Amino acid sequence: MKKLVVILFLAIILTGCTTEAPLKEVSNINEDYAQLLSDYKELTKKHDTLYINHQEKLSEISHLKSELKKYEGIVSIEEEIEKLNNDKDELRNEIISLETTKESINDEISLLNNEIDSLKSDKKKITSTVTLTQGQYIVGEDIESGKYDVTALAGSGNFQGNISSLGGYDYSLNAILADDKNTFWDGEHTTYSNLRLQNGDSFTISFGLKLQFDKLD
Repeated sequence: MKKLVVILFLAIILTGCTTEAPLKEVSNINEDYAQLLSDYKELTKKHDTLYINHQEKLSEISHLKSELKKYEGIVSIEEEIEKLNNDKDELRNEIISLETTKESINDEISLLNNEIDSLKSDKKKITSTVTLTQGQYIVGEDIESGKYDVTALAGSGNFQGNISSLGGYDYSLNAILADDKNTFWDGEHTTYSNLRLQNGDSFTISFGLKLQFDKLD
């Protein structure tokens, strides 16, 4: 009987031990589950925060890319401006060089114009001053028409002719001229001034007289 009681007592003890063990395990699992659930919620919050930060960063990156494109455009424009400034400097240097060349050419033109004026003056002197000696002459053939001062260069003699401006008849021009060294005339009758000669007029120089015709117009 005692043995049966002992066996029953041991069985009750063993049965109690077996029931407490699973309950404790379940409790531990519940605690672990609760901790995991808490950790999950915390991680979810962090995930949401990181996602929001991620989206904000993506937005910032997109904005920065847009700004970068603008900056690249500005840089490109500035490079173009610099190139244009360089081209402008080159053009300015070319202009300076051309202006220097222009001044040099203008100086040469001025010298040439002076030479031309000098040659014209010489030509005028040559064409407007005619020296004639004894003989008969026709205006328009032997001498140009125009107004002249006539001066005796050497000798003395008659200066006669048919001159339209003086009446247009024979000997309408009838003068005695002598150079200023001629003692007979004592320096008189050296010049006949403002003689108008027209084409077709004729005149004669006689007795070795040498006359200079200076054209006035």
